[in-house]
Amino acid sequence: MSGKLAQSHLDWIHLSLLAALLAAAAGCGLRNQSAQAAIADSQRQPEANSLVDSNAGYDVDEVQGSSYVEAGGIQIEASNFRVEGDYFWADLCYDRPSQADWLLGTSRLELPDAAINSFALELIDYRTGSTSVGQRCDKVSFPIEKTTKLDSFRIVVPQLEISWPDRQDCDAAQIELDANNSGIAIRCVAEEGYSGYEVDAKPESLSDEELARQIQAAFQKSVGVREGPWVLEGSLP
Repeated sequence: MSGKLAQSHLDWIHLSLLAALLAAAAGCGLRNQSAQAAIADSQRQPEANSLVDSNAGYDVDEVQGSSYVEAGGIQIEASNFRVEGDYFWADLCYDRPSQADWLLGTSRLELPDAAINSFALELIDYRTGSTSVGQRCDKVSFPIEKTTKLDSFRIVVPQLEISWPDRQDCDAAQIELDANNSGIAIRCVAEEGYSGYEVDAKPESLSDEELARQIQAAFQKSVGVREGPWVLEGSLP
């Protein structure tokens, strides 16, 4: 009887040791998992900090936000707002009304205390859109000062325009000028090394700047215009 008790006692000791070893192993596993999680977090943290630091000031790119608007059956999306050097940039994707070479008209960056015309336009790519001919995407820049605040702004696209042909159609432009009772008369000239138009008549009170604006608008309307405006709101803290 005493031998059986001794054996039972030994069996209990073995079971106790086995339980202790299993508990220790589990504890090591949990500590290893915690250590690995801590290492992973420490590796991710610098990446998050670098994103914050990269957007401090206007010396480096800043990217944020998007805006979408529809007018006259044409959708325009503005995204990827950023500052590069002395320029504010935005990517604008818009429905093409037809297969023609449609471009953005001169856009404006409207701020609480200023309005800035677009400076440059560069093609990004073409993509599918809400129309059968898809969309064109351009990146558009606006010159700004280092002190310009962009926490609230609007990008205004007054119209879409078909790019001008190599040869201007003065007869079509004259029809537009006459329809507006402008009092302006033009004719096309083509000489060696030069092709353009000359003004034969204009109201005396009309400034050269306004004269040029009306003639350009007449040419553009004769080629093709889709009126807006499209107003897209955004912010870049």
